[in-house]
Amino acid sequence: MRGLVGVAIFTKNGRVASLMNDIEQKFQESCNTLTKQVEKSKSTAAWVWANTPEDQKQQVIEKFEHQFGIILKEKLKMNE
Repeated sequence: MRGLVGVAIFTKNGRVASLMNDIEQKFQESCNTLTKQVEKSKSTAAWVWANTPEDQKQQVIEKFEHQFGIILKEKLKMNE
């Protein structure tokens, strides 16, 4: 808060409320951008795999195979 108070002291009286609103809006926009980036990361195959419990990994493998046409190297070796 000290930084915001310092900014308000050096602005003209009529601009304090406007400046605070601008800062608040920019902060909210930054938070929204970061939230979208995090959610996008959570939708990647790497994130899903890394955050799936071991006992559910086989289900994820099957989903990846059907959804993305992924074939694991182990399965290729088994078919040779």
